[in-house]
Amino acid sequence: MIRKEYWRAILGLALVVALSVLLWPDERKPGEAGEAGQRPRRLDTVLQVDADVKRDRNSRTAGERVEPVLTRHEPAQLGQFILPLVEGRQVTLRGAVKALMAAYNDACRRSRTVPLKLEFAYPAEEDEARLVFSIERGDFMGVLKRIALMAGYRVRMDGLQVAFEAIEDDGGFYTRTFRVGPDFKSRLEAELARLGISHGPSLGEILEALGVAPAGSEGAMVEINPTGRLVARMTQTELDRLEALVEGGTPVLLKVGVKVIRTPTALTLDPPPDLVELLVELAGIPGVQVTTMPSITTRESQPATIEIVKEEESGWTGTKVDVDGERTGLAILTRDTVQYRPDDHPKPYLQDTRYSVLSDGVPEISLVGEKDDEFMYRVLTAELIDATGRPIRDGGGEGGVQPVASPVPGSPGMVFSPFNNKVVDVRGLPPGTLVADPHYPAEEKKFFRVP
Repeated sequence: MIRKEYWRAILGLALVVALSVLLWPDERKPGEAGEAGQRPRRLDTVLQVDADVKRDRNSRTAGERVEPVLTRHEPAQLGQFILPLVEGRQVTLRGAVKALMAAYNDACRRSRTVPLKLEFAYPAEEDEARLVFSIERGDFMGVLKRIALMAGYRVRMDGLQVAFEAIEDDGGFYTRTFRVGPDFKSRLEAELARLGISHGPSLGEILEALGVAPAGSEGAMVEINPTGRLVARMTQTELDRLEALVEGGTPVLLKVGVKVIRTPTALTLDPPPDLVELLVELAGIPGVQVTTMPSITTRESQPATIEIVKEEESGWTGTKVDVDGERTGLAILTRDTVQYRPDDHPKPYLQDTRYSVLSDGVPEISLVGEKDDEFMYRVLTAELIDATGRPIRDGGGEGGVQPVASPVPGSPGMVFSPFNNKVVDVRGLPPGTLVADPHYPAEEKKFFRVP
């Protein structure tokens, strides 16, 4: 009997010890492994070119929220601040500005930019004219100028203060020539289609539907000649409105470049390294391969593929990068998918899709993935260029992209301004030089490039 009670006591004590071991709180810090454990592999491992270090020792724990870094901008940069879409249907000037600011704040959020707190002063005698517009990929100042002109006002800015002044028009007719792209008419038709507004087939009827005086009115005229120039005879106010439509169609291209880095060890990307120094350092490390892929030029929001591949019976091998991007705010929003298949593995091997907010011409590096003790990174650069292939990030001036002037036949060094067709002397200036049109005051300065 005593022996039976003895064994019951021993079993009870053993049970208490076992439960204490199982339920004792783990005092290790989050992310620490046990002596025999291994820390789980992470794909956000980010420059440690150290064969003994496979992971970023400063990587975030799962579930930790990291606030994105926000950039700031100045009022002078609103001429380059791109808004994906701004629409208004039968709205007043105040309603149009409200729609503009909603689109602006959304673009700031998407491009991780701190919005400016603009203050608008409306005229006491504000006209109740109703405006219709659907402006795609316009810059902030261009959109603001257009809706103000459609309402019969000009914009005056002083820092963050925005005022509207009534346009003085003598009622006379003037002739002006504009340089327009081959898609000018179709672009305006697409705008009306988004608004659901019917119109006639002629350019004059399209402009009338958009709030510009009809070409059929007495004394007025508008036509596009075979050289791609739009010739208009209208009042000064209507010519300004037409100019606002013309300026909204400057084409912009993206030049995309990619490098692929394969390493046997992880790289630390936080904080972001200097990529030039990084590539120089990697060049002298055994086992590291850096592949520079051919760059490609594409339009905004148009998918493109960059590849270095070899076709096999069982599938291709090599590297492919699918990428597309668009301007939003002062940034370029991109989506790129990298696929890598080594020579002995023609099936999907490493693949990853990244969404990035890039600065014009500034490269970004990120990890694609890791497999079989190989880390793969991609370096992506997106650069804005004009129709001539020149970078535009240092162009300055309103709108960010400047048209190219046309030479005056038989007069070397003389060009026609693309804004008013007046002659400008550019003798001695090399091709591509940015020139301020001397026919405009400082507050309305316009820029073009020497052909």
